[in-house]
Amino acid sequence: MVDIALGGFSGIQLDNFKIAPEVVGASLTFQSAGRTVQIKLPTDVNQEANYTCQHWKADDKPYSYNLHRLFVRADFGEQLDLPPEILGKPTNQFDLIPTLQQDQLETLAYSFALTADTLYNRFLGVVRWKMLDGVFGRPEHQDFPGWTKVIDWASDASVWGKGGMLKVCYRLPVTADDWSQIEAALQNDGTSPIYFDLLFDAEQHYEARSLNRCVVETAMACEVYVKERITTHLPKPLSPVARSLIERARMPDQFKMLRETLTPAEEQQFDGIRPNLNQLIEARNKVVHTGKNDGLTDPICLDFLHTARSLLTLGRLNAPKFFPRNTREFQGIKYSKIPGL
Repeated sequence: MVDIALGGFSGIQLDNFKIAPEVVGASLTFQSAGRTVQIKLPTDVNQEANYTCQHWKADDKPYSYNLHRLFVRADFGEQLDLPPEILGKPTNQFDLIPTLQQDQLETLAYSFALTADTLYNRFLGVVRWKMLDGVFGRPEHQDFPGWTKVIDWASDASVWGKGGMLKVCYRLPVTADDWSQIEAALQNDGTSPIYFDLLFDAEQHYEARSLNRCVVETAMACEVYVKERITTHLPKPLSPVARSLIERARMPDQFKMLRETLTPAEEQQFDGIRPNLNQLIEARNKVVHTGKNDGLTDPICLDFLHTARSLLTLGRLNAPKFFPRNTREFQGIKYSKIPGL
């Protein structure tokens, strides 16, 4: 018997994750609950299960790859006496491992499946934050089904139809520099800021045409950001009561307090979006108080999303804007004009 240090390994399938060629086969390491965790990318670009190449430079070299799976490894921090020959054999050697140890290993494997999913989502949140792109890791959005037709209701006979369409969703690939920033952000139990998580969720609601939910989560993202920034600038000796009163202040008052924390350049940027922020809060309040806001439209909500991005990236030059993956009209016919929709 030999004393084996145990760890976990899990393969994760993913969508919409573009990387630059220099990131192929890369890995990053961080700590979680005192344990070492690694995110590893496959090395073989010729396996379609690992990567597909979409873009090519003029010199016929790959510009970027779509990553289809990655691997999560973690140190369990415990050891187990096992037969030495087990390391050279396929998994689940029932004849070599006693039943009691089989149960122990089975529990560890199932437990790590859940842990790996949590670690992956933590990693993915940081990727979206650092890339300022909530599309990473989300299934591809299809604006319209590939086959759609008008039929005779009684017989299903075709009357008129549309062909399929191909849409290419452009996004920047993760570069080696981005990968290093992602790894640094994951250290010390680092996660993505909650206000960016909320903003990216709001953008997905917009693409799904759920405008009321879009407005609610967009406003929440802005409120959390404002409160967090104000809180970090409050004097340390401030009493709990005073701090609570400031945190519970109305949003217009919090906007005034936020302005006191900004640099001159940030003030100018904030003053430009402040009217839209006030309108966003009013639109959100109507949804919260009445259950819906019939006055919301695609252009209004898209403007709110651009405003929220500007707020969350105050002081950052050339911050990427949100470009929805779907179009809002089809052959010039708006959804509201389709009978019954």
